[in-house]
Order: sequence, then C-alpha cells, then structure tokens
Amino acid sequence: MAIWGEGNSRPGNAEYVLYLVKPFALNETMSILDFGCGLGGSTRAIAKEFDVYATGYESDQILAEAGKALSVKHGMDRRAAISHYDPRTTVLKSGQFDCIFCADHMHAVAGKSQMLSRLEVALKTRGQITIVDSVLGEKIKPDDQRLAATLGAEAMEQSLFWSTADYEKAFRELKFDLRIGEDITERYRKLVTEGWDSFVQKPEGKEASRAFPKETVAEAELWQRRLAAYDAGLLRVYRFYAIKMGGTRTS
Repeated sequence: MAIWGEGNSRPGNAEYVLYLVKPFALNETMSILDFGCGLGGSTRAIAKEFDVYATGYESDQILAEAGKALSVKHGMDRRAAISHYDPRTTVLKSGQFDCIFCADHMHAVAGKSQMLSRLEVALKTRGQITIVDSVLGEKIKPDDQRLAATLGAEAMEQSLFWSTADYEKAFRELKFDLRIGEDITERYRKLVTEGWDSFVQKPEGKEASRAFPKETVAEAELWQRRLAAYDAGLLRVYRFYAIKMGGTRTS
C-alpha cells in the first residue's frame, strides 16, 4: 500500500483505473464487478467517479478483509463492497453484472478458460468486460528458459502466462466481440517506476522499509525482475475489452 498509494495493492492510481474502464460508459444504473480487486482501490475509485454499485472480489483473504475495512473507513461499504472470493465455493450468479473489470490478476489464475467462462455467465447479455494482464511476448513460449531465468522460480510458480492469441481464442470461443487488444506496456511500466520512485522518497516509504525490510526487498526484487521481462520483450501488458454477444446461460 505504501508503494502504490493508499488503498492500492497494485500499480495504478484512480486516473489509470478510470482510463481502463472508459469504454464501459458507466452510469448510475449499471453494476460492475472488480475481479481480483486486491485492497479495493480500483473498486472505490470506480464507485466514487460514476456513482455506481461496484462489487470487489479478492481471492487473498487477508487482502479482502483489509479492503473491506478500507471501504468501511471511507463510508463506501455498500457502494464498493469488498468480499473474499474462493473459486472452489463462491457462486457467480447468471446475468448478475453489466460490466466486469479485472486487472493484474488473471495471470495468476489456474484454469483461465474455465474462469473466463464463469465470468461470461455472470455478465448480462451485451455486458462488457475489460481484462488487463501480463501476457507472453511475441514468439515467447511458457517454457522459455529466458522467462524463467528473468522472473525467477517462485514467480514462475505463481504465474501461468497466456499469449494474446490464447486470450483472443478464449474470447472467440465464448462468443465475445473483442473490440480492443491494446499493448499498454509502456504506460504500465511508467506507473511501476513512478510508484517505486515515490516510495523511496516519501517518509512513509522509508518507515515501511525499516519496519518490513525483508518484505520490501522481496517486493522490490519481484518488480525489478518483472520490469526486466517487459524490457526484454518476454512479457507485455495488454488491455482487452470485449462485449458479450451470446444470451444469458448458467454455469
């Protein structure tokens, strides 16, 4: 949170989040799911800007509980409700949401095809989805040794990267109309470097480094490796925006 700003557990301020959801053309009659919301900074930014009911689901229980507490703190526990999501037990109701937003999360999801199918079910007909994710660079295979050497063994165990072609195929099979497939790596990279520059310069960043030295070093190494993968073309960051064309179905 000290790195990415109050209420955020990933790169990106409110301005960035609102840029990502702009194609939704949100208004107060619409509902939106922020899937993999972390501490819920994006959920609250969307709810506040568009006066909508935003639901945030987070698979990490500790982050979900902290995010829920932050929504309560800001008086947004109804407008930006944060809940723990367990893929084994949590049910996504058919046709529940007008829009689904998912940033920096899908690369860590096992069984992405099945998860995308469940998200498709949760959308209303003509519902919209935006996914922002790190994807394999051009001609890079998941087992490329350069990727493993750059990211490290632990990060590779936690991430299951798709290519842009994998995403395009999944959208096509689920009968989505894919409108945007945009490489936003440079914009994302700038957010990461600005976040770390601010962290090392601000007093709260220095305090966090002293209080949690091991965690700070581990986080810094993770992002140094991730940036190296972007710079080498091993990974890219893409924004996908699509519209559900099929009718409402059950999972």
